[in-house]
Amino acid sequence: METRSAPPPRVRRKSAYHHGNLREAVLAAMQKLILKHGTAGFTLADAARLAGVVPSALYRHFTSRDQLLAQFAADGFVLLQERLNREAAGSGPHPRAAVEAFGAAYLRFAMEHPAHYAAMFQSELDAKKHPELLAAACGTLGMLAAAAAPLTADVEALTAAIWATSHGFAQLAQAGTFKSAGLAADPEIALRATLRALVKRDPFALPVQ
Repeated sequence: METRSAPPPRVRRKSAYHHGNLREAVLAAMQKLILKHGTAGFTLADAARLAGVVPSALYRHFTSRDQLLAQFAADGFVLLQERLNREAAGSGPHPRAAVEAFGAAYLRFAMEHPAHYAAMFQSELDAKKHPELLAAACGTLGMLAAAAAPLTADVEALTAAIWATSHGFAQLAQAGTFKSAGLAADPEIALRATLRALVKRDPFALPVQ
């Protein structure tokens, strides 16, 4: 009598609930989704599907798409801070050099991490509702304020001016506006020169009486 071997047991897909590198997979999915659809053009289910897990796996860690986006944005600020630290370490002891380094690091980060940059600044998230994002953003701001402090009596104003200048250059560079307008063949060189001029002397000092 011919006997048939029993069929092999069905193996349950690991991604149904467990994923060995869930965080890494979700972050990679977020990058693709944001670059393709923007910060508002996808759902938590979309992120789960692209990461290779069922939505319920993500809901165990994130209650909403905004919470996932806020975590991605917070991670972006941490990456930016790491870049700022590296640039500052090689900038030399002069405070003005530290400001230039901030601008260069900010611009390079925006160009190299466009998805994170969009989540950080174009997602319209209310950081007050996401403590980790708020803490990460304030940490970055604190680094810039520390660089500006030796150069002015009005740290808040100079910090805002440096950030606005760096952010404006980053936005224009990302959009390709410098190239299309025939301006600033190297945006980083132009940004460094602009920041150098900005902090050449304290722009917020009171006039001498």
